[in-house]
Amino acid sequence: RRGRTDMDQLFHAVAIDGPSGAGKSTLARNLQLLLKEAAMIFSMDDYLAMSRGKHETALDAVRESGLPFIESFHAAIAEAARKGALVIVDHVIGESRRWIQDLLDGIPRILVRVECRQDVLLERERRRTDRTPAPAHAQRQHAGIHRHFPHDFSIDTSADTPRKCAMRLISLLPGEFLP
Repeated sequence: RRGRTDMDQLFHAVAIDGPSGAGKSTLARNLQLLLKEAAMIFSMDDYLAMSRGKHETALDAVRESGLPFIESFHAAIAEAARKGALVIVDHVIGESRRWIQDLLDGIPRILVRVECRQDVLLERERRRTDRTPAPAHAQRQHAGIHRHFPHDFSIDTSADTPRKCAMRLISLLPGEFLP
């Protein structure tokens, strides 16, 4: 990125979508560690933790907060990308067609669909320690979160280590997403 002006600076995002318990956050952290270029992670979980009321799902935050919750999350992501950051987005964007359009409008991106076998996903969700386990929520997302999500790549986190999944994703990324 050195030697570029603000006007010709590339901006881009890797948007990771999947159900609760699929391994999105772990994949994002491993991807960040393996990339040679510095990257920022925008995590829906972190954004939820910042909200008043400590909502545990994006749908709850939208329904209960009365704030432009998703729109402000997406605006922060877009602005970071426009300023030249490589952005890794850990999101449940497939929850809504409107969210997909809102986030993806005008940002060069790679869309990653994180899949996980239902039995593995539900076991991970039951063992969750970072928030209240919600197997029914994870199962609902597993059944439909990718329904409207256009994607470039799919990564199945059921059997491989998070590092191996991140390495596979890096091998799929086009050159302009890498230093």
